[in-house]
Amino acid sequence: MNGMEQFECFLLDGHYGRMKATAAFLDAAKAELRQLLEGQPERRIEYSDLGMVAKFVPKPVSQVNQQQLIEDLSDYFWTTELHPLIQLDPKKLSDSQKEELAGFLLPATYYAKPSLNKKGKAYVQIPDILFGGQSEEELVAEIRNVTFQKEGYSKRYEEIKEALLNDLSLRREKKIKRDWCSFSYVEHKPAYDMERLLAELPFDFIIEHGKVQMTELKEWIGRGRLSKSVLKANQELVDLQLSFVVMSLESERKMLSGMEYRRNQLRIAQ
Repeated sequence: MNGMEQFECFLLDGHYGRMKATAAFLDAAKAELRQLLEGQPERRIEYSDLGMVAKFVPKPVSQVNQQQLIEDLSDYFWTTELHPLIQLDPKKLSDSQKEELAGFLLPATYYAKPSLNKKGKAYVQIPDILFGGQSEEELVAEIRNVTFQKEGYSKRYEEIKEALLNDLSLRREKKIKRDWCSFSYVEHKPAYDMERLLAELPFDFIIEHGKVQMTELKEWIGRGRLSKSVLKANQELVDLQLSFVVMSLESERKMLSGMEYRRNQLRIAQ
C-alpha cells in the first residue's frame, strides 16, 4: 500500500481516532493531577510502585534583542563565521526583498499533511472526559497506561507520514483529494544560504533582517566558544512559568543520562 492507502486504513480502522482520543485524555488527566498536587510543597513526586514521576519544572520565558545580539556576535567572530548561528527571518523581509534574495534560498524541504473532510471527521470522536473519586495513584496509573497506548498509535502515524512523504504521486501533484480526506505536500519555511549571504551582503542588512538560531548558539556556549554573558546581556526575563510533567522513571533516567552525556561531549569538544 502507498502512504495514502496506509493513512486511510489507519483512519477507517479507528486508530487515528483513538490516537486523538488518547491525546485528549492525557491532556485532561495531567491537568487534573496538577490540580491535586499544586498545594504540596514537593516539586517532584515519585510513584515508585507505578514506575512514574510527576514534577513541576520552572520554565523561564525570555525576550531576546536579536539585532543587538547579532551585532555583539560580530565582535567575537568574523562575520563569515556566523553562518551556523544566523538565519534570515522571512517576517522581516518585504515581498520585493524576498524576490531579490530568491537566488540565495537553500533547496526546499517538504512535509506531508493529511486533512480530514466531513466524512473523515466522523471517524474521530473525542468522548467527554470526567474525573472524580480517583486517588493520585489511580490517576497516575491511568496516565501511564494511556501513554503507552498513545505511543503505539503515534509511532505508526509517524511511519505513515514518512510513507506519505515518499509517495511519488503526492510529490508530483502536491495535493490529492480522496473520499475521507485530502493529502498535501507542503513546503517548510524557506531557509537561506547564510554562508553566501554573509559573504555577499552588507552586515547591516543581516543585523536588521536576521535572527539567531538559539539552539546552535547554546551549543557554542556549551563548547566554550562564546561566553554565556553575551546572551544574557541581550536577554530579558519576561515570565517564569511552571511546567508540569508526568513521565516514567525510565524516561526520566534516559533524559538525565542524555543531558549528562551531552554535557560531557561538549566538554570534550572544547
